[in-house]
Amino acid sequence: MAQALLDLLEGRLAEVEAEREQISFELHRLEARATELSEEAQHLRALIEIHLAAPAKPGTSKPAPAEEPARWLGVAIEVLTKEGRPLHYRDLYKRMKALGGPAFGGKNPVATFLSALSREAARPEAQLVRLGAGSYGLPGQALEASA
Repeated sequence: MAQALLDLLEGRLAEVEAEREQISFELHRLEARATELSEEAQHLRALIEIHLAAPAKPGTSKPAPAEEPARWLGVAIEVLTKEGRPLHYRDLYKRMKALGGPAFGGKNPVATFLSALSREAARPEAQLVRLGAGSYGLPGQALEASA
């Protein structure tokens, strides 16, 4: 009887070790896949940022967001008027925040701000215009002045 119990325990030990080995292999495979997916996500984020920075096609813009559109736009115009030149959207956002401008939501508030800027610049009666890769200004401001 003792031998049968020992055989049973050794058999179960072999099963457990084999399953642990399979799980270890699967875990390694899943970690490698997670790394691949992280890299792909980084590439996709970069492509999205490039796309958002591209000039909008006429007639494809959505209406301005409901979250205090006049307020953020007013602060942006104030900053650009004081600067007297176009600014990169990140610089514009920082200066707006320093003046007490409204907060933008989402995981990346600067990207949310860029989205609102892009929508505004795409409107036919836009008060802000896109003047280059990520640069926005008032109508009539030249991009060369920002150099």
